[in-house]
Amino acid sequence: PCLVSCVESVASCASVNPQTPGVNKWKDPELCTSCDVTACKFCDYPHEDGPARCNVCFEGFELVQHADGTQECVVWGQGAIILVAYVLMFIIVALIMLILLGTCYVAARESMKKMMHAGTTANLEASLLKASYSEKSEATMGEQTQSPQDKKHNEKAISQGFMTSLQASIKFESLRRAGGRGERGVRRLVKATMDNEHEDLGIGLQLFYNTQLFLIAFSLLGLATAYLFLRVLSPGPSLTQLVKETVLCPSSAEELRQIEATIVQREHDRAKMGQFMGVAFWFASVLLSLGFHYYQKNFQKQYDSSHQTADDYTLMLEGVPAECTSERRLHRYIEKELNMEGRIYGVCIMYDLMHLSHENQEKLEEMLEHIIELDDVKNGWVKSDFSMTLKALEEDVEKDKEEFKEILKTMKCCGRVYIVFHTQVSMVRVLRERRGLRKQILFPQYASVDGDEGGEIDMASLGNRGDQPDGIRYEKAEMTEAERRKTYLILPARQFVYILIYIVVAQLFYMFMQKPWDNCALEASAGAAGVQLAAKGVLLVNFAIQTAVAFDVEGSCFLRIAKVDQMTFIFNTLLMAITLGYAVMQECNKNGLRSVFLPPEEELSPEWWQWRRGLVHSAAAEVNSYEALVSVFTEQTIMLYVLGEVGNVIGPVAFFWFALRAVFISNIGGGAQSRIQKFLRMMLPKTRNQLVLTAREAEKAQMLVPLLLWMEYTYCIIFPGIALTAFYFIDFSLKIWTALLSFSILFFLWQRYVMLWLYGKSQFDSEETYFAFIVIWGVVLSKTAASFALWAYRLQEITEWPFALLIFVLIFLLTFFLYLSGILYIEWLFGKDGKNVDDMDNGAPGHAGDPGYDSIMETTGISWWNVNPIYVLKQRLCPNEPGFEVHDARVMCWPAWSDQGFFEKGKEFRHRRHQTHFHHS
Repeated sequence: PCLVSCVESVASCASVNPQTPGVNKWKDPELCTSCDVTACKFCDYPHEDGPARCNVCFEGFELVQHADGTQECVVWGQGAIILVAYVLMFIIVALIMLILLGTCYVAARESMKKMMHAGTTANLEASLLKASYSEKSEATMGEQTQSPQDKKHNEKAISQGFMTSLQASIKFESLRRAGGRGERGVRRLVKATMDNEHEDLGIGLQLFYNTQLFLIAFSLLGLATAYLFLRVLSPGPSLTQLVKETVLCPSSAEELRQIEATIVQREHDRAKMGQFMGVAFWFASVLLSLGFHYYQKNFQKQYDSSHQTADDYTLMLEGVPAECTSERRLHRYIEKELNMEGRIYGVCIMYDLMHLSHENQEKLEEMLEHIIELDDVKNGWVKSDFSMTLKALEEDVEKDKEEFKEILKTMKCCGRVYIVFHTQVSMVRVLRERRGLRKQILFPQYASVDGDEGGEIDMASLGNRGDQPDGIRYEKAEMTEAERRKTYLILPARQFVYILIYIVVAQLFYMFMQKPWDNCALEASAGAAGVQLAAKGVLLVNFAIQTAVAFDVEGSCFLRIAKVDQMTFIFNTLLMAITLGYAVMQECNKNGLRSVFLPPEEELSPEWWQWRRGLVHSAAAEVNSYEALVSVFTEQTIMLYVLGEVGNVIGPVAFFWFALRAVFISNIGGGAQSRIQKFLRMMLPKTRNQLVLTAREAEKAQMLVPLLLWMEYTYCIIFPGIALTAFYFIDFSLKIWTALLSFSILFFLWQRYVMLWLYGKSQFDSEETYFAFIVIWGVVLSKTAASFALWAYRLQEITEWPFALLIFVLIFLLTFFLYLSGILYIEWLFGKDGKNVDDMDNGAPGHAGDPGYDSIMETTGISWWNVNPIYVLKQRLCPNEPGFEVHDARVMCWPAWSDQGFFEKGKEFRHRRHQTHFHHS
């Protein structure tokens, strides 16, 4: 309020109060007053009725004289920053609009085509074959100029490729079933959206949806705690209300002291209550979290018992000799060694593809594509007009045989083999009785590395890792120990570099755009256009780094898809926690904010007067800091979530759809040699012809992105983490918890009922990412208990800040380890019995109710062999090649209803003969 201070000169007015940088000599020549020009350090009033004239701006600002005579203090370089920010925002908005309009255009065009050509077709599958194209000769395919017929062909190939990819959507099966029940139009779409019975979600996705519901419950707990804290346990005017009341000067010194005493008492009472509420909320949230984890483990156990999957019948051998390359021979050796004749279904050898030459890797990929396209044509899922002719494809496959045999000579086992049993009882029995197999049994010519003739000390370890055939990245098999160690060193180093990049960019933003405002205690920065746009640019850098992290982990040669998802979640969450924590710290560290509440002990001393002068300013800074926290939460939530969903899910499909049309229909740049086409073709999958596109090539470019659990779990950590920072503020409102609750509800509804239409089926969603989440969740919760040390320091119960910091760290670690102990105890409780046989045949465990591995394969379509690219190539090109023999005819490696093709998750339908199959001449 009105504590008067004397200054040496008019130019020193702003040094005491930046809000009063000048003197109006016409009204009161002895009083420092406000200035019309924001961020002005010294101004005067040359005319009695005229506006103020700014002479000098605060440091970091430059004085701008406008043509109309008005003045403005702007941040140095603001014009260039605004221009760059506008360009970036224009590009982002343009991309989003292109994606949305392009998606709507494709959907509308396909719908019109369906009405015109398909009549009353019941489901989308039939639309794949409704278009008819004129046959193209090989001479036409080789032309260097694109004809109108080529463009029409490419347009239809792109449409068919898009429709084939769309059928891999998680919700497509529900849409097909809704159509089968006679539903049409919007009613059919709603029925499919609400159909939860026929979704292939898997345990990982089920656990994630449970986690979203848990996040809603946690938000309700936070909202209830805030209400209890603010309205029940500490009623009365808030700090915000008290600060607003100080706008008017008090009428007497006694009234001034009363206002100051009220503010100090309010801060003291809330701080004492904050000590208790942080610890109490930690106890409540930990109990809620442990109860939730117990529920999740029980849900997982029931799900596993009621769903038989490939991992229930599979054991993994690790450390297998590289010379083991024949499934037929290895199958016989293992059956004899384990005394399991007739009870082992087969073995799947993982081949070392990582260390093949790049040329051979490309050749193998081309061979596999030849087989896929040939099967598509034979099964009637694509006409030869959309593909190579049947004769040409058969000739390609025939040529591949000899070349593949040459590549096989250089191929070795990567050291990993999966043993598949007929029944779960047989698998569990071996798992409990054996821990490994001698390498000499697996390869009789094996020589021990230690020179022991018997080779008994060289064992291949045996265990159950929960692996499934569609959860392995066969092309990444497999890193050596040295390569694995190098990967674990390089990934954190790159994370450190990414964090440094963000901090440098963010620090430049705060130094040049925001710090000038804070230094002169001005709060107008929140509304400055340049600051707002530059802040969006910093957010874009954060998003770009987040995407780079995902690409880094994806390219790190982890074999298991679940491991890729888990590692991406851990690294991305660490990155986001540090970057957003830095943003929160910068935004909330307002000028004038005090670390302690109580006044100096010596009354009337210079320190005491300085404390009185800054009391209201400090209280206002506390209020503004919390408002900044709410602003950071809402902005980061909206921007990061929208950018994440659009950029990582819809963006790739939309971009490749646009790129295909730009290259193969619009012929952008005028030819394949133009720079723009070279750039787009570099990102598109490789094509046989520069002018004509096949349906398979278009399909590969438009594949739906599988559900990225790592990204969704990151949101479940970061956004509650920002909300919990409210426990570090004296006077927080219900705003941030209301915002978190609203986000949690919308987050669940959007992910559960909308985004499933745009996600491809996950190749393998295990519980591992959830477990990483529930462990890191303890770090988020511990920050509330550790707030006790902060409040103790601000109340001067702890007088030395290093000791307060030590207490903070100790409380944080202690509470986290207590939480972690509870999580690990629950894990031990559910895992102490080890791997067991599922409850089958109405709860009676054992062989009688076991459907067997062959039944699992018939139901899902996926087996350990039809997703293994090398086994498929061996089966189709040289099944009896000496030293590389595949299983004999007694081992069914494909479902009875399918061909012997290469299976892709979500596209098992293409291995059945299409009901409208046509004949090829």
